Amino acid sequence: MLNTIIDKINKKINILFVCSYTILLLADIMYLLPIIEKYNEVIVLFSYIGMFAFIIFKMVCNSLQTRKIVISSKRFAILGLIATIMALCYIFTKDATFIRLFLLASCVYFIDFDYFVKVDVGAKVTLIVSTIVLCALGFIPDQISYRADKFVRHSMGFKNPNLISLYLTVVVFEIMYLVKNKKIVLFTVAIIILEIVEYFVLNTKTTVLILPVGLLFYILYAKKEKMVKHGFQNHFIKKIIFSLPIILSFLAVISICIYNINPDIISLLNKLTSGRIEYCTIFYNFYGFSIFGNNIPDIIFDRYVLDNMYLKLLIKYGIVQFIVFIGILLLNTKKAYRNKRYDVLFFIVMLELYGIMESIVIIPSLNIFILYFISNMNKNNLVVSNKK
Repeated sequence: MLNTIIDKINKKINILFVCSYTILLLADIMYLLPIIEKYNEVIVLFSYIGMFAFIIFKMVCNSLQTRKIVISSKRFAILGLIATIMALCYIFTKDATFIRLFLLASCVYFIDFDYFVKVDVGAKVTLIVSTIVLCALGFIPDQISYRADKFVRHSMGFKNPNLISLYLTVVVFEIMYLVKNKKIVLFTVAIIILEIVEYFVLNTKTTVLILPVGLLFYILYAKKEKMVKHGFQNHFIKKIIFSLPIILSFLAVISICIYNINPDIISLLNKLTSGRIEYCTIFYNFYGFSIFGNNIPDIIFDRYVLDNMYLKLLIKYGIVQFIVFIGILLLNTKKAYRNKRYDVLFFIVMLELYGIMESIVIIPSLNIFILYFISNMNKNNLVVSNKK
């Protein structure tokens, strides 16, 4: 009788998470809507409170249902340590990205990951379409920018063209994750349409390259699954995939060191990355690396942007949060291999590569595959007793 009541309560509590998470996405995606921009911090805080309440409710319900402690004292101590580190880093950076990561990971622990992906896709598609419509109607401004070749770029109601581009890429990956090698023709048509929008409206070079690669992988995985699995299981490829975040971090640091010594050596590479090496070098020279991070703006001198995920982690968030994030990426890779989800592995690798050009990949509500490491963990170990 008690279990039945708790099951019903559990299902209703999920609505609290869905609402809180949708509000968070609303604050992120529709940021330029005047009323949301004005009260953005309040809206985000409200969503955080909702997610925190969801976590507490879930812990209490699970404890009542099993009549055991949901989490061991050891794990509770580890979580406390992580929370302390996150709070300390927030004091130095005044940026709540890692607190958001901690909250979302705690929420995902209590729900099915596939359910979370469905919620995310539904909310993002609705909000993206609504933002574009409101922008077309004039309620949200279109941030127009120009490339060096004078190509006009439209943000379609988002902060910048790269942001909507990454949202669209992640949504495509999430739908691929859900449908699992089905509806190839539909995906092909959708990606062709997105490619036209990406090139002629947003003009985001990275996504223009990544989406066709994603489609090619999707077709290969559907038609030649054994070949794809064999490729990912190759010892050499496996080592590269596990080492990729570390390799990319090392290359990012080396690139700014070389640029400081002699910019001409990597001038071509700097040009190919739209000046990102130069911009990141300027940020490094001003702020350097630190243990717990720096409170720095996203743009300095109205021009320079810290647009490299690995360098942003080191310069803005600090070495401690850099280690935490790289550790999470490695845990994601390990879990995807263990679950034989080679599609997830591909998404993780693509987004790690995307991080060379875009620092926003670290935002967990944008790139939810960051949270894959915690997926369905509670199913395998619902209750951890503190008994030995």
